[in-house]
Amino acid sequence: MLIENLMPRKLSTRRPAARHRLGLRTIERLEDRRLLAADFELLKDINVGSGDSGPISLTNVNGTLYFRAVDGVAGSELWKSDGTAEGTVRV
Repeated sequence: MLIENLMPRKLSTRRPAARHRLGLRTIERLEDRRLLAADFELLKDINVGSGDSGPISLTNVNGTLYFRAVDGVAGSELWKSDGTAEGTVRV
């Protein structure tokens, strides 16, 4: 999967996308559909074992994805990925 497929896209519509409330967060329905339709696969197991790495703050900088994730050893750290397992490393 390409990094661009993980990054939020601006939707070009004539009017704002319909929004609805779900708990404490607002979700755009069109974005929900796109995410639910995507086919995700594990690129690299950052937190090896049954733990979740919980990636947050995903930011695209010139095709490199920067994010924070928990690796189970050092805690929450800054990572970067070029879209390959070998190119997904702690910064």
